Amino acid sequence: MKEIIHTLLANILTEDWHARTRGLAELMTLTDPTSVSAFDEVLDKKSDLQCIYFCQFLGKTLFATGINYLIPFLSDERERVQQEAMWAFDRYVESEKIEEKKKTLFLIGALQSAGERGRTYAAESFGKHAKREGVPYLIDTLKDASPKVRLACIDSLRQIGDLNAVPYIAPHLADSHFNVRYAACFALGEFKAKAFFRHIIPLLKDEKMSVRQAAVWALARLRPAKSIKYIVNSLKNDPSPLVRIEAAKRLGKIQHASVVNPLFFAYAKDQDQNVRGTASYALDNLESKIKLKTLIKNLEIQDLKIKISDLQKIALTKTEKAFKIIYKTYKKNAKEPQIQAACCECFGILEKKEAVPILKEALRSNPVVAYSALRSLALILGDSEKGMIIALLSDEKLGEVQKQIVLQFMLKKIMDGRLYLDVPLSELLKKFILSANVNISYSAIRILAESFDVSAVIPILETSQKTKDLEHKKKCLNSIDTLLHGDPSSLLKLLQQKSSPELKKAIFECLKVFKVSEKLKLKAILGTLHYYVSCPKEDRIPMMGFIASTVKNSPHVILQILYQTKWPDDITEDLLFILDDNVEAGSRHNILLNIKPLEKLIYNSREKQRIAAIRLLEKIGQVEAVSELTKLFLDEKDESVKKYTRAAIRTIVHGKKA
Repeated sequence: MKEIIHTLLANILTEDWHARTRGLAELMTLTDPTSVSAFDEVLDKKSDLQCIYFCQFLGKTLFATGINYLIPFLSDERERVQQEAMWAFDRYVESEKIEEKKKTLFLIGALQSAGERGRTYAAESFGKHAKREGVPYLIDTLKDASPKVRLACIDSLRQIGDLNAVPYIAPHLADSHFNVRYAACFALGEFKAKAFFRHIIPLLKDEKMSVRQAAVWALARLRPAKSIKYIVNSLKNDPSPLVRIEAAKRLGKIQHASVVNPLFFAYAKDQDQNVRGTASYALDNLESKIKLKTLIKNLEIQDLKIKISDLQKIALTKTEKAFKIIYKTYKKNAKEPQIQAACCECFGILEKKEAVPILKEALRSNPVVAYSALRSLALILGDSEKGMIIALLSDEKLGEVQKQIVLQFMLKKIMDGRLYLDVPLSELLKKFILSANVNISYSAIRILAESFDVSAVIPILETSQKTKDLEHKKKCLNSIDTLLHGDPSSLLKLLQQKSSPELKKAIFECLKVFKVSEKLKLKAILGTLHYYVSCPKEDRIPMMGFIASTVKNSPHVILQILYQTKWPDDITEDLLFILDDNVEAGSRHNILLNIKPLEKLIYNSREKQRIAAIRLLEKIGQVEAVSELTKLFLDEKDESVKKYTRAAIRTIVHGKKA
């Protein structure tokens, strides 16, 4: 066997590519277990390549005796050799051919006798494959000098989930290496080892941020109520935003009144935006009955920023009590415009109709208060208050910026399905389309478009011609697409009526950017063609351009029209040219195209149509077309047509063979 291995190894290492391939294949399919020891004897362990092949051989053959030879390579200093050894080791552990007891013995052997890398890998494998038999050996290896090995042992014990390991993991909370301290803290949290709660507290002062973060998480998991004071301290004083974020998260999960103020002050005062955001989210997740009493008390604090933040959080409870408190605060602070403005914003958060009279009155107040009142009023007014919305938008004392705010909130309500236009509101918005303020005009256009109000089509088209703002013009034209649900039939009907030159120009410009939905393409093109037949000559170019843009990447639509309907020769030729632009030679989608209309057209009396149809059949490349093309070639007398037919047959036949 040794001679066989020697010969195969020599072949593998030769420069002859065929000999290498053959030798490697034979080596990997050996069935004699003695080949392992034979290979080991002839192996040059200084050769990277030979060691790599040896590891691959062991991983492929999976002889039970091979694992003992593999273990030393798990700690090999050569990266590639080590990787191959790990791959082979995984194959042994995952193989169904090898008994579970033997697999465990393999791992134990590696854990006890391999180098640092090998021991680490073996420890990780126990956790990866959840082998409880390894728990005593992992516990014993926790004494290992290597931090990497200790870390792997703790992580695997955590993954296996054996509570017997807890007393052995706990001492590593004081480990010299921070990664091990982190792993121990995390593991005890996972195990819910309450007995070690006080041992984790010192880690809140650890020099490493990740350890402090894990300590916050673990304490909250072990004893939520008892951990509050320690986590609050971290939220207030820890220098790392990541630790403070973790503290805010944990406090937000503890439904207790004592967490409200720490979270509130972090939300209002912390220097880090992410900490403030997390504290806000945590505070919002607390039950209203827990936080409301504390928040009400905080209104006595004179700090303006604190008071405004406090009002917002009270409003977010969305309770009847919150409304009464905010109303009382609004009345009490008549000389404090910032507080009154904050109260108005809070009325909007609460979305209570009872606030409408208060907000209407506030519109005549200080500009700061009026702005907030208007925003909240727009937010509260819904489908049943259309009259009030009209009155508000019709108020001459309301500035353009304020009107725009109302329109923006209306748009959001329309899109959310909380507001529907009636005739008076629609008519008012159509007047706003013609506003000199492009922002108001576009807001009105968007509302009408999202409401699918077809009566707005003409005013929008007319505005697109009157505006001198190119961006506004573009938005007007694009909004028609939304308004009409991707169906251009309304635009085509307008063209058939006696429209003014300006309106007709606007329609043509709109059709250039109109995106017809896939299911309406056939209907849209047929409608366009019917108009094309009788339209003035100057209208034909934009109409054919619309057809070309609509059928882009959809050649089947043109073929379907040619199959189902008959058109004058000049229109048919135009459709064939458009089709040619949309058919990609060699595309796998061509097999789905209906070529029957093209097969009919190759016999047409007009040479241009015949040649165009032949070239399209060649481009599509369906072999079914060959019989019809052959028939044409045999009967055809026009040499020009015969030339194109011959070329098409060759292309299709050769393409099929390829």
